[in-house]
Amino acid sequence: MPESAVVEPAHDVLAWLLAQYAETEEAAREAALDDVPGWEERDGRVLGTDPRFDSLIIGRSIEPTPCQRWHIVRNDPLTVLAETAAKQTIIAELLADGTPAGQERASRVIRQLAAALAHRPGYQTEWQLPGFAPVESAMLSVAS
Repeated sequence: MPESAVVEPAHDVLAWLLAQYAETEEAAREAALDDVPGWEERDGRVLGTDPRFDSLIIGRSIEPTPCQRWHIVRNDPLTVLAETAAKQTIIAELLADGTPAGQERASRVIRQLAAALAHRPGYQTEWQLPGFAPVESAMLSVAS
């Protein structure tokens, strides 16, 4: 790869990405209610898996569609917390490699992870790698 194509891990994209993960963690912890291990679908309703919370229904005013219920269950707070922690660990391990190749790899991964959240406020298009637009390509596959 030509030297001009090497992109250093920019502090601003990394700081933005870690702030997004912190917000995601906070929301997941609040959603977990500390006592509810996860979510499940039962009788067409999305419920906390702890029986003490059987009356907790997501979408009281608007009943979620079957696809929405499945998505809620698959993205329960504990899963979100585990995935966010894993991404943070991967970033830390990549940044620990101080070699030029390691820093290039870290930069690309950080930018790819940030691009997955490009729909959130604060994302800057100059962080996007050429040819990598997961949000746009995901929306196109949903629409077709």
